[in-house]
Amino acid sequence: MLSVVTSQWTKLISPIARTRDRVELFARVRASILLFAAPLVALGVVATFASGSPSGEPSWGRDESRSRRAGPSSVESCTQRLMPAFMPELVPAYSHNDYHRDHPLSDALEYGCVGVEVDYFLVDGELRVGHARDELVPGRTLESVYLAPLADRVLRLGSVYGDGTTFLLNIEAKASGAESYPALHAALEAYSFLFERVERGEFVKGPVRVVLVGDLPDLDLLSRQPTRYAGVHALWHDPLARSRRFADLVRMISVDYRRVLVWDGWGRPPEEFRRELAEIVQLRDAVPGRVLRCYDVPRSRRVYGALLDAGVDLIGTKTLRDSRDMLTDWTRTHPDWAESLRQAND
Repeated sequence: MLSVVTSQWTKLISPIARTRDRVELFARVRASILLFAAPLVALGVVATFASGSPSGEPSWGRDESRSRRAGPSSVESCTQRLMPAFMPELVPAYSHNDYHRDHPLSDALEYGCVGVEVDYFLVDGELRVGHARDELVPGRTLESVYLAPLADRVLRLGSVYGDGTTFLLNIEAKASGAESYPALHAALEAYSFLFERVERGEFVKGPVRVVLVGDLPDLDLLSRQPTRYAGVHALWHDPLARSRRFADLVRMISVDYRRVLVWDGWGRPPEEFRRELAEIVQLRDAVPGRVLRCYDVPRSRRVYGALLDAGVDLIGTKTLRDSRDMLTDWTRTHPDWAESLRQAND
């Protein structure tokens, strides 16, 4: 009797047991799917919000005129991804001895400098950047460190920062010689589209202004070139700064601050400081298109402000972060300064 009851009971509960097993199995499978799928879904949501658009193209890199065209090419998509994520706040400064930085040129661009200064030696046919011969490295050249990266940015953005601001490239030959300038001219000519230049007496605007500083090549040689990619600087007290014969060659007036102006920022600016600075600015203005730069300037908000208020265009610095912070205080109260610099470069 017991065996019959047991047999009947087993037949009764077996379907129920099998159903329970199936339910448990389904629950386990579903849990496993959710366990693996949840991170993937989360990543997809994050990527969508980060991209700023359903296509995944960053919102800061979208070109509305191109978005209206069907199917941008893979080259265009790649170029868009290389566009800078933000426009740095520009400051009226250039990076002095820029090649000594951890990331030459890149650091200056990150901090919004509108120029750099570079020294070079001609060695074995290469324009190697450095301040002394023992710093030189084969392959570390004006072209590889500066010209090629600047060309890449200009091809992508239209100008170095994408806003039309002319970028200053000061170049100094640390060893003079008959071969030095022709080698530099050839290097610049290979990137001719980059530079403002003079072609058969006509000025042609470009994204980058090259100014030769330090010891200058033969000025008669420069003035006779059919196409010239570089101008020169003149120290403000040098007769070259007032020369009529070479007036079109001089694209920048330079002031060694500690030798000329001296004021350290304490107290009121001396009358002599203001008078001499006014004379320097007047000399700059005597020939349209020149820029005025001061170098070896003490790091002082008051000094920076006094120079810029008087009309100085650019301040040389070796301390990008500190100078950027102090100069930003001035630029934010003078929003038109960059436009003034663009006009000076016309």
